[in-house]
Amino acid sequence: MILADSKNRTKILKPLSFSLLLILFFIAFSFYTQKVKISSINGKTMGTTYSISIKASDVNSDLLKKSVDSILKIINMSMSTYIPKSEISLFNRSTSNEQMPISEHFYSVLEKAQFYYELSNKRFDPTIDPLYDLWGFNGSGVTEEPTYKQIDSVMNIVGMHNISFGAADSAKSEYFISKKKDELKIGFNAIAKGYAVDVISNYLSNLGYKCHFVEIGGEIRTTSDFSSWPIAIQNPYNPSATIAPLNLLNNSVATSGNYWNFIDYLDTGSRKTHIINPLTGYPLEVENGMISSATVVSENCMDADALATILMLLDIEEGIKLIDRLDKTEALIIYFQDSEMISKESKGFDTLKKRAGN
Repeated sequence: MILADSKNRTKILKPLSFSLLLILFFIAFSFYTQKVKISSINGKTMGTTYSISIKASDVNSDLLKKSVDSILKIINMSMSTYIPKSEISLFNRSTSNEQMPISEHFYSVLEKAQFYYELSNKRFDPTIDPLYDLWGFNGSGVTEEPTYKQIDSVMNIVGMHNISFGAADSAKSEYFISKKKDELKIGFNAIAKGYAVDVISNYLSNLGYKCHFVEIGGEIRTTSDFSSWPIAIQNPYNPSATIAPLNLLNNSVATSGNYWNFIDYLDTGSRKTHIINPLTGYPLEVENGMISSATVVSENCMDADALATILMLLDIEEGIKLIDRLDKTEALIIYFQDSEMISKESKGFDTLKKRAGN
């Protein structure tokens, strides 16, 4: 915590070093009545940790870890804004109308971001990084709330309509991106971990490991041919407690929350969360009835990751209606109203808690 002083009038509560909103309920467990060997791999990536569990008897954990770390390093070199020579950092420093070649990883995430940008009516927007700088969530040393004029100026930069990307030759995996304004920057914080989880899960499946669990910073994907993986969702206001135990079977889960990262602007008495609405340029305000967390279960982790962020920016009822329209997708929204924790579920969410044999 950074306390306010005469020079710095903001109080910033840093998030935990990881965003593990989803915790394992049981990792070492038996599938039905038979005992099976569970091999585990753990490591660090994307500023957080990862864990992999595989149900198989022939896993060379050391060799597999080297392969997984190599894949994650490639993805990091594509999407990490903390690596000066990463693709995303190079793009953020590029000038307008400069066409830059990008990898298939980068292109795949951009394409999915564009899909959710349109689905969410522009609420899911990877170009809002300049707003995070303006409001102080990127460690920019902000001492007071930005003015309407400052916000309006940055809003002219924001929007996926200000970037162009495509496939120069998809058969050769040649892709490109360019931007219309020099100041435009993008960030994949709301989708990159989910994408990495999917890539690693697909890699394991291609190796023949059909029953596995992959987790990066709380984003999870599971596969199995006969039994589900039990997990539990962490209570947003009591890290030692859990709620809504789930059983995942060939699906993914991601959670977005706003209760561990906010700025208290002492000059105005305003407290803002780190979730910024791209339509207004303003962060969500800490207030009664606000959404504390949104958990999404979907087939792919990248989709769950993006949708969890979108739900934070929608009205609760509007968000549930969106999820109910999507195939193979469920959600749980938690919010506080008059000091009472309340949850709202999509139509099929309860079935995730009642699968037979668990």
